[in-house]
Amino acid sequence: MQPPKAWESHWSYRIMRPYVNWLVRTSLLSLKSRGSLPADGAIILCPNHTNTLMDPLVLLPLIHKRIVFGARQDVFKQPVLNWLIRMAGVLPISRVRDGIREVSNNLETFQDMQECLERGLPICLFGEGTHRQMHSLQPIRKGLARLALESAATRKTWLVPIGIEYGDWTHFTTTCQVSFGPAIDVNATVEANPEMLPADRSKLLQDKIFEGIKGQILYLPDDETYPAAWQKIKDERKHTPYGIKLACALLTFPLFLLAVLLSLPLPQLADYVCKKLKDKAFGNSVRFLVRMVGTPVLTIFWGIVFFCTFPWWLALPLTLAVLIAFPAFYAWLALLDGKDCD
Repeated sequence: MQPPKAWESHWSYRIMRPYVNWLVRTSLLSLKSRGSLPADGAIILCPNHTNTLMDPLVLLPLIHKRIVFGARQDVFKQPVLNWLIRMAGVLPISRVRDGIREVSNNLETFQDMQECLERGLPICLFGEGTHRQMHSLQPIRKGLARLALESAATRKTWLVPIGIEYGDWTHFTTTCQVSFGPAIDVNATVEANPEMLPADRSKLLQDKIFEGIKGQILYLPDDETYPAAWQKIKDERKHTPYGIKLACALLTFPLFLLAVLLSLPLPQLADYVCKKLKDKAFGNSVRFLVRMVGTPVLTIFWGIVFFCTFPWWLALPLTLAVLIAFPAFYAWLALLDGKDCD
């Protein structure tokens, strides 16, 4: 079976999108946003990239339109995974390190992205090209500017810098702030620089995107001063005294035991997989995927057990508790963590 085109809304996507949106909101302590998107024209979203799969996921509940993402082509190599990812509206992007033959496939990907923009669907590209858990930015790749310039040749086009900030990358249940910066008018940029060479025009847009994202995040220069500067910021922040956190953990310990029972064995499975990861930054992405797949199974299992054992008025709230047992498990463990942020 051929996967649907990126701009086609598959029935499974329409079912899964509300479920994933709910999972994102209930996996985080809070998800806040500020700013807005342009009301018309083609929109290209340009977020920073610090938290692997969680970065695109936190955008989904905040933007009601179907979003088409770009991702590294190596995640598309397995046929089943390839079909599922494409069904979710993700397109493969090859890098120079993948080889010339793979890079040539980007032509089809960019054509598909232009078709999506023409149909009013926003494109989301992580311009840094790879994730990094630092309060800094890597250079913006030229492919993002290329897509914007090609789009601006036929339609009104906006680049929207987005800053995604987490309270702590290492905690599954943390806070998240998404800031939509002032949109960059690509058409106006082109018209203001008619004599500029294409390469220089692309570099100008790359710089504008970099500065736009930089203005929406806690930005520290990526140099030898970074460790000391970040440590100073952490020291100056207001922290919840560990004694209060420990008291909350003791008071909620019975609820934690219930969360352990109702979520078993999902956290244990997720943590086992996380220990095998070469890149530990994928830890929370793994936990999210385990929760997404495992929660319906556990809910059905415990629902049958509870409704066969208890009266409905007790069985119903216990079954609903299964839905949030997984994040509750990790939220309680975070209370025992002495550090406040990373």
